[in-house]
Amino acid sequence: MDYALSIGSEIYDRTALRHICVDWYDNKNLKEFYCNNCGFKIYQEKITKNGKLISAFYKLK
Repeated sequence: MDYALSIGSEIYDRTALRHICVDWYDNKNLKEFYCNNCGFKIYQEKITKNGKLISAFYKLK
């Protein structure tokens, strides 16, 4: 994950691209990694009535 994020961060820093798409399954550890450790901001989440993540849009700050 660190390697993939480093590539995305390099593209983010060197280009006008301001969105990095991340795909993962519903997992608290991955959400912690992206949102708390890497600076992604939650813009939109769609969650089922059972509390399962269906889709999300998170943007790198």
